[in-house]
Amino acid sequence: MAKNTKSFSGLNKTINSFDAEMLSTPKLDHKADTKESNNEAEDEDENLIPFATRLPESLITRLKQHQYWDRESIMDTVINSLNEYLVKFEGSNKALPESIINKQKKRKSSKK
Repeated sequence: MAKNTKSFSGLNKTINSFDAEMLSTPKLDHKADTKESNNEAEDEDENLIPFATRLPESLITRLKQHQYWDRESIMDTVINSLNEYLVKFEGSNKALPESIINKQKKRKSSKK
């Protein structure tokens, strides 16, 4: 049951002053309020997969400011935000058509 994962061993692992401060400062538990309404996030912890996208620089700046001042990881912020946003749309709970699922499976198997 080998997963096709990418190696990030070549990334620079130096810790800058921001990282050092984030690592040394105890995190406050702001997630307690949102976890009650977002039980899906707890269930998804076991199935986390990498996901990347491009965002406007101003939004990334605000996200980093929130991460620093409110002591919530970027991943938790994205998960909580998407859960709150997607609950508003009926389509986010509809199953994908079989043809789309098959296309995605073919795409994954060709990358192995």
